[in-house]
Amino acid sequence: MKENHLIKDDLYIQFFYNESIPKIMTDPESLRIVDANGAAVKFYGYGDDLLNMKVSQINTLSEDQVKKAAIKAKTGPQVFYFRHRLASGDIRDVEVYTNIVPVQEKIYIQSAIIDITERNRVYKELYNSEQRYRQLFKNMSEAFAYCKSFSRTDKSSMKFEILEVNDAFEELFNVKAEEILNCDFAEAIPRLRELSEDIAPLLCAVNTLSEPAHSVKYFSCIDKWLKINYFSPAHGYFVVMINDVTSQKLFEKSLSESHQFLKSIFNTLHISIAILDENGMIVQLNDSWKRQKAGCYLLGPDCRVGMNYFELCNEAVKGVHGDGALAQAATIIETLIEETMLAKSLDVSREVKIGDGYFRVTPRLFEWPETYRTILAFEDITLRKQSEEKIRKLSMAVEQSPAAVIITDSEGVIEYVNQKFVDLTQYSLEEAVGQTPRFLKSGFHGADYYSNLWRTIKSGMEWRGEFRNKRKNGELYWESASITPIVGDEGLITHFVALKEDIGIKKSIEEELKKSKLEADEARVAAEDASTAKSRFLANMSHEIRTPMNSIIGFTDMLSSTALNEEQQELLEYVKTSSGALLSLINDILDLSKIEAGKLEIDNAEFELNSILDQVIGITRVNAAKKGIRFTYMLDSAINFSVFSDPTRLRQVLLNLVDNAIKFTETTKNVKIIISLESETPETADVKFMVSDEGIGIPESKIGTIFMSFMQSDTSITRKYGGTGLGLTISNHIIKLMGAEGIKVRSAEGAGSDFYFTLRMKKGSAINYSDSGHGGAVFAKAPYRKKFNILLVEDNPSNIALTTKVLIKFGHNVAVAVNGEEAVSMSLKHSYDLILMDIQMPVMDGFEATRAIRSRGDEIPIIAMTASAMKGDHEACMAVGMDGYIPKPINITEINATIETVLARTSLKAGAKKSLPAFPAEQKDEKPRDISHNDAALERAAAKIPGLVSQPADESDLKIFDPEKLMFNMGGIKELAVDSVNMFLEYSAAYLKEVKDALDEKNPERIKRAAHKFKGTSLNACALRVANLLLKIEIISKSGSVEECVSLYSKLVEQIDIYKNEVSVSEFFIDK
Repeated sequence: MKENHLIKDDLYIQFFYNESIPKIMTDPESLRIVDANGAAVKFYGYGDDLLNMKVSQINTLSEDQVKKAAIKAKTGPQVFYFRHRLASGDIRDVEVYTNIVPVQEKIYIQSAIIDITERNRVYKELYNSEQRYRQLFKNMSEAFAYCKSFSRTDKSSMKFEILEVNDAFEELFNVKAEEILNCDFAEAIPRLRELSEDIAPLLCAVNTLSEPAHSVKYFSCIDKWLKINYFSPAHGYFVVMINDVTSQKLFEKSLSESHQFLKSIFNTLHISIAILDENGMIVQLNDSWKRQKAGCYLLGPDCRVGMNYFELCNEAVKGVHGDGALAQAATIIETLIEETMLAKSLDVSREVKIGDGYFRVTPRLFEWPETYRTILAFEDITLRKQSEEKIRKLSMAVEQSPAAVIITDSEGVIEYVNQKFVDLTQYSLEEAVGQTPRFLKSGFHGADYYSNLWRTIKSGMEWRGEFRNKRKNGELYWESASITPIVGDEGLITHFVALKEDIGIKKSIEEELKKSKLEADEARVAAEDASTAKSRFLANMSHEIRTPMNSIIGFTDMLSSTALNEEQQELLEYVKTSSGALLSLINDILDLSKIEAGKLEIDNAEFELNSILDQVIGITRVNAAKKGIRFTYMLDSAINFSVFSDPTRLRQVLLNLVDNAIKFTETTKNVKIIISLESETPETADVKFMVSDEGIGIPESKIGTIFMSFMQSDTSITRKYGGTGLGLTISNHIIKLMGAEGIKVRSAEGAGSDFYFTLRMKKGSAINYSDSGHGGAVFAKAPYRKKFNILLVEDNPSNIALTTKVLIKFGHNVAVAVNGEEAVSMSLKHSYDLILMDIQMPVMDGFEATRAIRSRGDEIPIIAMTASAMKGDHEACMAVGMDGYIPKPINITEINATIETVLARTSLKAGAKKSLPAFPAEQKDEKPRDISHNDAALERAAAKIPGLVSQPADESDLKIFDPEKLMFNMGGIKELAVDSVNMFLEYSAAYLKEVKDALDEKNPERIKRAAHKFKGTSLNACALRVANLLLKIEIISKSGSVEECVSLYSKLVEQIDIYKNEVSVSEFFIDK
């Protein structure tokens, strides 16, 4: 019967339904049983039929007697003694404890039934038969104790001797009769002392007054509530009857907690509630009522328990308190309460204004014992009223809005349009409501336009756009629109709101602007065409002038090495000077063009500043020496790390500043290059570069013009010293692109000039300058010699041929070793100025060879020649004792600059060279030996030269053949460039066959070696797409995927043929 319980309180349910004492709930009006616990169902034996039975059906009393008992029970807790009829027909004596329980504004009577049939029977038979008394005494459910009292020996107090106890007593107190009989209550068992202390005064009272006594108390010794009855059957003897009423006490506690729970709900409600009796007296107020502000008459602390609410209303009506609005509210409230009391079930409410607030007043009647009471509820609706006012104002604003407003449901069916919509479209409200906005379509926009609109707003996003719609009269018009979804409480879109504005005038203005923009675009295109024409002209000039100029310079260098008389040598110097100046001018113009077009790119590579300084000194030293100018150059030793920036552009700027310093400085005077550290963080360094001279200086009035294109401080300077005036302009732009503020200058006429700038650069790897021996500065002193004795250690035939030719072209003597083992042996037998060491070779690689040479104490400069430019390669070379490295493919400028830099730096190191036989004389002036076909060692070589990058590039970014890059790599000497291409054409068939054989063999290691070898020759010839494919094959072969390599072979053959065709028709070879 739990499923039908009336009171939804867990604690109440626990102690009502789970109690072992039978309990029932009855309706005092109908006198029917409305609820019962399991113990009651079991006790009466009626099953579920017990519910809705009349009390008279289980009570032997008459209907009228039952009604009288119910009336008495409604007044409060009662105890009744009835005879109840069971389903079996048995009649049982019961002791009934009743309480009233309010449930949902109705009063019910809860009854706890204790079967006292046995007890009564015992009482009755006790007087009839001692034997029967004993038996009944023993088996009674209540605990009984029969005892005797007498004074203690010392007369200090009474002693209570236990004469007899029944089984229930033993069970209740967990004692055995034989343990306590003839013993004092307190002395028998210590834990009964608490019981003895409670019994003693009562027994004394019974002994004195000869009247029964009882008590109800919690005894911690047994953790129970006990009801104890005492009476004296004879003088000096006592009977103690004890009932366990713990369940009843817990039930009472549950009722109390339920009452507190309901009270807390009552007081936490936000609705203000007063409870009135039938006469209008305030009997209870909740906390919300009390929290209403003072002065809010008829509500709040002005109303107190004990006041009559009807009288308060009458006073307000008479104007005793407040104004006319309060009187009106009081009349409404009083009438509402009276109507409710009369109707007793009227469900009405009214809105009233009390003070500054608005309230909804609702009275409700509920029954009370023998009467009724009224709940008077005041709900504060002030915020709602304010919101309604805001909505009203908003509605007026929408109606009078200068924008057309449309409100549709979630399917786009129009529910509302404002007057502006009517004015704009010429459709009335009645014509628009119920339709979708499709009736305004003009056909101007396609289906995709509307599909995108619906996708946007259905996803909960706002859509903004424009419509070309049609009015009712057929006229087309433009409007801008913003459509926003409205989301309901459940998170679903319920409506869409569209705001539309007539933009016809705006569109007209836009058309005019578009026309103007079109004209401006045409002018811009014309300007861009002119700029393109200029760029094309500059490109043509680069191709048509730079290429022959490079050839002129190259052939002039070659001619200067032949036997010439003094006049021829002088004329040749004029040619070299003029051609160099012209090439410099062309390069300056091209750089300026790139700067103006914003296409000059700044690289970000890691390099050492001492390398840049050595290169600048090496390149400018000859011109300085010719004029007898003294060079002073210093690198701050605090810069003990490499840096990240653009080394090429930095070198270009420093060369320009140093060239200018030499140009404008007279003989025997000084030029200084100083690189110093201004400040640093753990990640960056601010480095200052300064070029200082003792030249002619610059007038203060002219300093502002020197950075303008084609400008110098004085036109007479141009006539005397030459130059275009572009160098400083370009340098200043480059420095700004590199992140500096620009080049600054300090100068005075006749007192020289200081040009300086500061760059913030990211720090790279650490550098140890401990060997320099110069404390705070590192000085570079590059030796100047026409010829060096160089040992070239290289295993690739084409690389050997090309590198040897380059070195001999610059006057050096060259010996060749094809692997590291040969290099170690030859360096032991002969004295060389320098070793150029390939890294990856058969027999012994470059690292092993360097270690072997250094292990015997030889300090000969060793420069690595490697195609790898990966981060860490430089450190690996330095770690084994090398002094520098040159990247492949071969670049003449890099070779010369690195050789001079390394020789300059190593000349500072202490220690004399050991005495060795001179460089073989028979090789000094000979042409390089033919090592293409007749050297068996070279045939065994397997080149392992990585490409310029670690990953292949996009083919579309690479040229088939790049003659400009090739000429750059060959230092402008066309003969060497042509030789590079011819070596590719000569070796490509053999190298391609090596790749094919390795693929047929399906040997990944052999495929990698063959592709690697062919790649080096391809890079030297600037066959970039061929080299790119070979790099792909090399990388893929490392993973063992032979099939993927095979798939690239046909494309490799195709690219080789394309390269050959490109070379054959290239203007680069027109003169061959």
